[in-house]
Amino acid sequence: MEIERAIEHQKAGQLQQAEAIYREILAREPDNPQALHLLGVIALQKGRHGVAEKLIEQALLLKPDYAEAYNNLGLVLQNQGRMQDAATAFRQALKLTPADPEILVNLGNVFRVCGDLGDAAATYKQALAAAPDFALAHNNLGATRMAQGVLDEAIACFKQVLAFDPKYTEAHSNLFQAMHYTPGFDAEALYAEARRWASAHAEPLREQRGYANDRSPN
Repeated sequence: MEIERAIEHQKAGQLQQAEAIYREILAREPDNPQALHLLGVIALQKGRHGVAEKLIEQALLLKPDYAEAYNNLGLVLQNQGRMQDAATAFRQALKLTPADPEILVNLGNVFRVCGDLGDAAATYKQALAAAPDFALAHNNLGATRMAQGVLDEAIACFKQVLAFDPKYTEAHSNLFQAMHYTPGFDAEALYAEARRWASAHAEPLREQRGYANDRSPN
């Protein structure tokens, strides 16, 4: 199907090709909610938030039970700084797909940005109840608990992320920061963790670094 081909292009970052297909579909079927929604997602990916909002809202007028569209509308509104509107969109998505872990994390992110740390932590925990191996939810819960000063729980969250994905740079940086502020870790433990961080994240970058010019004398 055309739309499936467009989705593959979009997943591969080939936005121009995907957009062309969605527009071809809409030229024939102007009321196709999936094509409108996904064209709106491309606009979101390009940072064209006003266009994205209009397209996704058009899709929702045609298909009011479109949970994925409400979730992406929430992301558009969040990117515009409209946090209350974003929260409303995420809640609407959750009415249609209760306990969806990705939507719960998005709602938790809004709470965290707004400083509602208790609600953020509770929402991330809901996401983890639905998807216990969701690394992003563990990381964001850890960051929230660190902001609340609950450092032992924060450290446990970050370690859980690294058990799933040892290359998760943000979680490893958060772990090191939490350890730095926890009295139980001495200078030797912090140094050892810093070396582990460098081995996992800094050294691979150094290995990938090259030079634009030939530095050989010949």
